Amino acid sequence: MSIGYFYNCLDWTNKNIIKHIKKSGIKVEPININEFVLDIPSIRKFKHNLYINRVYPSSNIDSYNNLRFMLEITKHIENLKLKIINPFFTAFLDYSKTEGNNVLEKAGIPTPRTLLVANKDAALKIGKTIKFPKVIKMDSGGRALNVFLVKTYKEYKESVSKLIHSHHIIHIEEYIKPQEFITRLFILNHKFQVAYKRIIGKGEWLGSASQGSEVAIYPEVSKEVIKLGELTSRKLNSKILGLDIIETSNSAYVIDVNPTPVFNEKYPKMFGFDPTKSISEYILSEYLCTK
Repeated sequence: MSIGYFYNCLDWTNKNIIKHIKKSGIKVEPININEFVLDIPSIRKFKHNLYINRVYPSSNIDSYNNLRFMLEITKHIENLKLKIINPFFTAFLDYSKTEGNNVLEKAGIPTPRTLLVANKDAALKIGKTIKFPKVIKMDSGGRALNVFLVKTYKEYKESVSKLIHSHHIIHIEEYIKPQEFITRLFILNHKFQVAYKRIIGKGEWLGSASQGSEVAIYPEVSKEVIKLGELTSRKLNSKILGLDIIETSNSAYVIDVNPTPVFNEKYPKMFGFDPTKSISEYILSEYLCTK
């Protein structure tokens, strides 16, 4: 009886989740997706009772190949009728910003209006008809890499040209101006765990810990935002979830969904609990259901 743990970055979060699972006496096999071979006819390679997909949308130069490959692996595991946390549907939400927006829109959850185009020519053509400002992103990605706020067609054209070198699918998003911070919620098993702020510096617009934004605990987060987070978790059927939310005077908008939330060694002290331990406990509860 064991757990297979797919990853593309063995960072503090993944190391700690694995460590906490092992403390329970359960065997865990860390599986580096960059070294894995998917042998589709063979089922012997898939020997574990439970699989975890913790492959990040962005970790290195091979991230896009990682995502495409991990989607194939999740689908294969599902075809074998084995249990996987972050299966194909959840992974697709994580790996495509536009898919995340599509599901949120369908569920009636406030989220920025989004356009998706296949290539640079299509992006430049539609850019002549849209109103600015807009946020331009790679459809697949994370850690706030290659995300641009553009206020003119000239800036838009320059940003599209930068993106096209990294990714051929371009995500164009309505810009919703944040106040002093971006709200991040951590939801586990559809229940609110903690809220924290990603502070926006003077003259900046993007709150991202990965890009150096200061992080602070958010104990006064409203009940309405908590309810929005729990509702989003249920609608996405994602039981491990980080949500980025922009709170305005009129509403709260979910701007990013992250079924592979990332933490660091400073978070347990700030939160008053270790989120990696909480995630490992949830994984163990799912593992026990497979026995």
